[in-house]
Amino acid sequence: MSAIRIKCERCAALTFVGVTPGKSQIVVCSGCGARLVEFTALGGFVYVLSHPNMPGLLKIGSTTRQVEERVAELNAATGVPGPFVIEGVFPSSDPQTHEFAVHRALERARVENREFFKIELPEAIGEIAVTCGPASYLRGSPEGHASVLPFSPSHHWSPPNSQSVRPATPKRSDMSPEEETERLHYWQQRMYNK
Repeated sequence: MSAIRIKCERCAALTFVGVTPGKSQIVVCSGCGARLVEFTALGGFVYVLSHPNMPGLLKIGSTTRQVEERVAELNAATGVPGPFVIEGVFPSSDPQTHEFAVHRALERARVENREFFKIELPEAIGEIAVTCGPASYLRGSPEGHASVLPFSPSHHWSPPNSQSVRPATPKRSDMSPEEETERLHYWQQRMYNK
């Protein structure tokens, strides 16, 4: 567990908060009771990787470290014919549970009970987004991921709690193709401009 100190802009009181990975919290000021922040501490990431020497296959895994560290470890293995490419990174409050849920959802595309899947990238990214929420990183141009479930400024996503792995998502049927494209571009711009 870590701790952070938050200063209230209203009354200047300091509030100390214990931060536990995967735990959602609403923090109120210890001085005036004003709401200071709401957050879910990350437990890690779910990632999707491609490999130029393995066309048509994607690796979907999880890590409690930085994804770049995990990929460097994978690339250092002697049995790998070159480097993996990070296609998407999804922050997660519970990476192992979310990875398991994604693997279960994509079981039909799974290769020999491993973390590899014969699936198109937009479909994989869309399924991970349904489970984890918006990506913090997507490689490539926004047009390259046209079928990704878009972020909607009117839809407030909240991380899943321990009771539910899949958060509520906007219904695709409620959006016209133009609205879906507009929301997709808005979401991807938010992700790329962080």
